[in-house]
Amino acid sequence: MKRIFIALFFLLALPLAMAASDQLIARPSITINPVISGNYIEVNVSNAIDLYGAQFSLAYNPEIIKISSVAKGGFLESDKSQAFFFEGKQSSGLVANIIYLRLGKANGISGSGKLAAIGFTKLKDGDPGIRIENIILTNSKNEKIKAPTSVEMTLPKESNPQSSLALVAVIIIIVVVGTAAYFLTKRKPKNKK
Repeated sequence: MKRIFIALFFLLALPLAMAASDQLIARPSITINPVISGNYIEVNVSNAIDLYGAQFSLAYNPEIIKISSVAKGGFLESDKSQAFFFEGKQSSGLVANIIYLRLGKANGISGSGKLAAIGFTKLKDGDPGIRIENIILTNSKNEKIKAPTSVEMTLPKESNPQSSLALVAVIIIIVVVGTAAYFLTKRKPKNKK
């Protein structure tokens, strides 16, 4: 019986442990993460190593949002070096060739930060269809850095309190089963005289 409890404990705990370890392992590849913050689309970079320049375009649904501004995010100047920023060329549904580039013989920047903040006005409800396209990232040796060439923005989903409660229930079951398995393995047989 106690072997069944122990096996059940490990079967329930293994998926949770794997999910937790996946979140703790740092991925070495560079990623571009567009997020909506208020009335801005932030174009962020993560896990950058020696990032010297970035070029990308922003595609969107012009029936849902209107772009009002394009500003540099400051990441490539985080060490107080100078950088060039071009706001891109705007047309209906596209801001083409946004460029952010360090100047001089400085090394690239490593880490995570904001490349651009793009202001918008919401025209009506619906999917804004935001995509960062034609992404080109370079290092201080003018070599391309491996990165996705386009990223589709996923809108934040509302949290589901029922799924959170289900996770808590699973954790409680694991703790109870684990505790029961522990105490069942520690019981000493009674001596019969």
